[in-house]
Parts: sequence; structure tokens; C-alpha cells
Amino acid sequence: MGERTIEVEQQQQAAGGSAAASDLKPKISHVFGNSAFAAYDHELHHPVQRGIITDTTHMQTLLEHIFEHELGLQTKDMNVLITDSPMNSKENKQEICKMMFETFKVQRFTLINSATLSLFSTGTTTGLVAESGEGTTYAVPVFEGYALPHAILKLNVAGQDITQKLIDEFMACKAPVEQKHFEQVRDMKETMCHVSQNYRDEDRSRDDPLTQEQRSYELPGGEIIEVNLHKRITAAEIIFNPSLVGLEEDGFASIAHKSIEMCDEDLRTNLYGNIVLAGGTSLMNGFTERFEQEIRMLAAKSPKQTDIIVTAALHRKNA
Repeated sequence: MGERTIEVEQQQQAAGGSAAASDLKPKISHVFGNSAFAAYDHELHHPVQRGIITDTTHMQTLLEHIFEHELGLQTKDMNVLITDSPMNSKENKQEICKMMFETFKVQRFTLINSATLSLFSTGTTTGLVAESGEGTTYAVPVFEGYALPHAILKLNVAGQDITQKLIDEFMACKAPVEQKHFEQVRDMKETMCHVSQNYRDEDRSRDDPLTQEQRSYELPGGEIIEVNLHKRITAAEIIFNPSLVGLEEDGFASIAHKSIEMCDEDLRTNLYGNIVLAGGTSLMNGFTERFEQEIRMLAAKSPKQTDIIVTAALHRKNA
């Protein structure tokens, strides 16, 4: 969300000088969602960082906008459900509950693990949820509707990092892309990037599956830039190979495999047999195939062989 303070002098100018200064007070102007990126005169605020609410003041403003303007609802005496990050702290959960009951006056409030809901959306209650969204990437084993906290693993790479990697690639070659173009680069990522099935081989290839027109993008200022194959696959690769952004961490398929292996041996067969991909980042072309390829290779090293079934529902962008 974007925030801007409109001073008394600015309000007087907007009113043609007819309003008395004593009758005016500074106002706060807000813009939300994608519009915030285009409002360059507003200061950007991100109340949710990596799936965790870190700014309750601006989160309250955001929720007020959602309830009143987006949904047209009065929250008093309503029942509200909000999804929760798999590794959210108890203190943070309490703060959210306090806000919902004391500020929004809801009648009942439920905070539910997002991974558990993703699993429920497939009609099952036991399985592994491998979730990668805009700010978070997790592997969450769930048994009969309950997440197993001892085996939840997190990867500090998600959709926003892929976008940032693409920005870094542009800036390294002196392309006219700046940090303010984050939203435009995110659009490039969603429309052009794909996950390579063999990164090294494809990176050396001179064959680009996209035409020059398909890999060209016009920025708000009118500049047209070309997003070549190397940039597109390198940005997407970091979710499976975090070392490309200097992180000594396991990739997405690896944390999913480790999460399953941390569970009781009797449960592993059920988890391998129902792996659910969730989150918008997993919608990139080639993502499901690469994940399934790697998880099968890793599971093949386990002493007990088992069937592996990966479910990737089409509606998983918000699931």
C-alpha cells in the first residue's frame, strides 16, 4: 500500500484558496495493491513481510479498505477467517486476534494455516504441501488435518526474489530498469519466465523458444527492452538453486524431500503419495515438471521405495 500526507497548504491550493487554514487538518491519502506501485508520490508500505504481519498499524488500514471498499462489508458481528503463515509466532497470532475482536468487532475469528487449507482444497487431509508464493516458500507435512510443526521447513526464496533477480540482471547490463519498475518486472516474470528442466544445458543454448516480439516488453516511459533467455531462466532457477543469489540453502524440491524424511517412517508413504503444489510462484511454466523430476530423484535414494503423486491444481495461485 502507498501512503501520502496532504498538508494544509496543499488542501488550500486544491480548494482554490477558499478554505480557511484553521478549518483544515493534514490528511492521509492511501492507494492499495498494484495502484500503489504506480503512485510515485506515495511512500510504499508492506504490512506483510514474508507471510508475517510486521506492521499492525498499516495492516489495520489495509483490512479496513478490504472490508469496506473491496467487499462492502461491516465486520461487526461477522465471522472472519484469515490464513496464517506456517511458521508464524504465537505473539503475532495474538496481535491479529486482538485487532479483529477489539478493532473490527468480529463475532468469531479463525486463523488457519494456509498449507492446511491448500490440502483441504484437494479434498484430502493427509499429505505434504509444497507452497511457494510471493513472499514465502514452505514444505508442510499435514496428518489428518494437522500440520506437523517439527517437520515444517522454510526456504528464504520466493516469487519476490525471482522478480528482484530479474531486476538485478537488467541493472547489471545497464538496461533502463530501476527498482521502481518492480511491478512491471513482476509482470515480465509471470508472462515470460519458465523453469528450465536442465538449467546448464538450456543456458548454453542459442535457441530461444520465444520470438523477438514475445520477449520484448514496453516500460511505462515507452522504452522497449528485450528479456533474453538467460535472464528468464536464471531468475526462475533460484527457487531450485538458491546458490545463484548467494544463499547456502537447499532448493525447493530438497526441502520437500527433507520434510517428508523428518516424519515417522509409517507416515512417509502417505506423504509421498499426496504432494500438493500451492502458491502463485508454482504456476510458472516448467515448475511442476522440474519439481516432480527432482523429488523423484531424491526419493529414489531412500531405502524404502514408494509411489510419488504430485498434484498441481489449476486454481492454486491463491490456494
